[in-house]
Amino acid sequence: MNNATKTPTITATITGRGPSSSCPDRADAVDADIYVNGARVGGCTLLPPEDSRARRSLAAWGCLDTWACPDLQSWLGEEDADGFTDQAHRTDDVINAVEAALAPAD
Repeated sequence: MNNATKTPTITATITGRGPSSSCPDRADAVDADIYVNGARVGGCTLLPPEDSRARRSLAAWGCLDTWACPDLQSWLGEEDADGFTDQAHRTDDVINAVEAALAPAD
């Protein structure tokens, strides 16, 4: 990453949980809209990780098109200013943003 490249700010807004989510049969499902530098890039549905020892409360699940809408899938696969694609890192950023949106305000 060069000095001209800036790290984007990734945030989330919760749009549904449990019965009002895209997975109404999962009480622990969370739907969210994802924003990068204030612009909406898509939506997702996250579930708790299958591994109960995981350090996170939420995880991506199944194939990319299972948990991320097409617009978010596109953003996850875009190249950065340096010509790299880091879908795993961006996925972590999305999960972190959703977890932060769920956290109680101080």
